[in-house]
Amino acid sequence: MTLTPEEKRNENSSRCPPEQIPQLNLNALCGDNVAGPSKLEVQQLETVHCFKLLEAWQESVGVGPLKNLLTDVYKVLYDAAYREPEPYSETNAPILDSSGSTVLPVENITSTEKKSALEYFSLVAEVQEKVKLKQAERKRLSTQLDMENSLQHELSEQLNQLENELTQLHARHVYNRAEIETERLVLRRLEKDYASLTEEEMEALRDCEVLELQLETERMQLKELRSQQLYLDFVSSAPLNCHMEEKKWQEQHANVTLQVQNTELENRMLEDRIKGLEDQVLTLEAQYKLDVEKMVRKVWVEKRKREQRNPLGRFPLEQVLYEKLHRKYGFQPLIAEWGYNLLLALQSFSWDTEIEMFLLCLTGGVSDLVYLDQEQMIQGCQQILLQLCELYNVESFASERRVLLKDALVGLRTFFPLKTPGQLQAIEQAIIRDMHKMKRGGNDSILYVEDILPLDVKYPLGFFVKTIRTQHFKEIQDYYALLLSELEQRDTEQKGILPLSAVRDAILTIDPFADQGAVYNRLMKAMHVKIKAHLYMREPVHYKAILKSSVYGENVPKRSTTQT
Repeated sequence: MTLTPEEKRNENSSRCPPEQIPQLNLNALCGDNVAGPSKLEVQQLETVHCFKLLEAWQESVGVGPLKNLLTDVYKVLYDAAYREPEPYSETNAPILDSSGSTVLPVENITSTEKKSALEYFSLVAEVQEKVKLKQAERKRLSTQLDMENSLQHELSEQLNQLENELTQLHARHVYNRAEIETERLVLRRLEKDYASLTEEEMEALRDCEVLELQLETERMQLKELRSQQLYLDFVSSAPLNCHMEEKKWQEQHANVTLQVQNTELENRMLEDRIKGLEDQVLTLEAQYKLDVEKMVRKVWVEKRKREQRNPLGRFPLEQVLYEKLHRKYGFQPLIAEWGYNLLLALQSFSWDTEIEMFLLCLTGGVSDLVYLDQEQMIQGCQQILLQLCELYNVESFASERRVLLKDALVGLRTFFPLKTPGQLQAIEQAIIRDMHKMKRGGNDSILYVEDILPLDVKYPLGFFVKTIRTQHFKEIQDYYALLLSELEQRDTEQKGILPLSAVRDAILTIDPFADQGAVYNRLMKAMHVKIKAHLYMREPVHYKAILKSSVYGENVPKRSTTQT
């Protein structure tokens, strides 16, 4: 372990160098004194030996509390043993022998020095006791540490075992749920089969009842015939009459059986005919939907042509539709009839997003600027794909207007930064379906722009265009639903009336990045106010009417998932 400079200075200041410890010359003590060294001299020799051992122990111990304790003990013992204040004189000065060691004059040792030596040994004993206690404490702590480490190891093993069991339980739970779902599907199929079998059983029971009634009738007739036969046999005993009656009864039975078979055959033929009629109805509905979609697209294209020829003009959608019907039929009753049929078809196929949007624009529920916003969005997609073609710096890519599929998907993700992963996946699948529909062959990783966005088409079709139009209109409807929900939560009295400021705050809460100036302009147009000063924010209004005028009205809200 590395010592800090301050610890090194304390250690050096507290430690006494070995040369300062007086060395006793045993030869000087034992040579001149025949009787041998005295007890005090032996104690001094033992003191020197103890200091050497203490110094060696201190050097062998690393940095820590024990090191500091040994340093303090060394300093205290050294001061107690060798640094007693006494006057200096020549008689008690240390004598150096020829080897350089210090020889203490034995004859000058006083009673004070003996007392100091005794105190020193008592201190040494206390230090040894403390050292033993510290060693015992250290041993106890090390034992406790080993026990805690072993306990920690056991607990970690138990934790790993429990985690493995938990993983197995999770896997078993997933497996059980899969089995439960499978059994549920099987149960549903069995229920459907049971329901169909029950219906067939009911039909068979009804047929059996009819046949039983016929059988009872025939039995009654047979009984009557037999009674008549017995009567005739009894009366006339004419076997010919009996034979004729029996033949007549057999003919009647054969006729009834033939009628039953003919009825069953007619029923089968009627069922086949009904099935064929249902298929024809489905085919006609599909064709009718295609005709309605063509009419819708033609009306949109006609409206866009007029707006492009006269940008300042205002052409309502219903007027364009009426003029198109008038040019096609001319006769007013036919126009009314076809208009009614078209409106009924729009309501029937309102599950389609394009038809629903056309119906709402036609009835005034949605502004026709939504379609213009969709056209701008499609043109933006087309522009970004054409720019990608030019970025390759390859003449074939630029001339044939093709890009790599992965680059096109990255560009569309950049163009639609706020779309969800599910929406982006739907767009990718629509692009792949358009690519497969064109059947160009070759590499599937190359996308031709004209496959998904034809350049010279007034109303582009395809799965890609259908998908982004549907998502765009759905986003506007979701925005309106969120805004209406927020206002209904603020309307605690459920009267449908709130201050105009609450409508503004709700719009800013749903869309925090919306421009406040644009929000005020939408509210001004909804309230039919031309100056902002005339817009009273505390005025109570019907917020549903305001929402329809501001969200679906003249200003189409900013696309929440596209980049302008």
